[in-house]
Amino acid sequence: MQQNILTVALDSYRTPAGEHVQYDIYHNGLDLLASKNTHLYDILLLDILMPGFTGIETAKEIRETNEKIPIIFLTTSREFAVESYRVHAFDYLMKPVEQKALFETLDKAYADSI
Repeated sequence: MQQNILTVALDSYRTPAGEHVQYDIYHNGLDLLASKNTHLYDILLLDILMPGFTGIETAKEIRETNEKIPIIFLTTSREFAVESYRVHAFDYLMKPVEQKALFETLDKAYADSI
């Protein structure tokens, strides 16, 4: 899912409780990691191929301080699927991701985090 398509999808998504989601967009893993002490997130959507740190490297850093947050990878790369299990990925969705599949995964992630 391209970023603009993803933002349109997230703008129309409602949690299982019917709430709108708020989200922040980071263009690389280092910016996300720099924000982890000032922002709390319920779910992370990460691309695997990002400038700086890969999504897997970013997830490894996050897991050092947060073992529970669901991490969903959205990617065109199949080569990191096995490695995503090592960072306890909630799901690994291949692009182009259909909105229905994304919403189902988000629903499960929210249900598991309650």
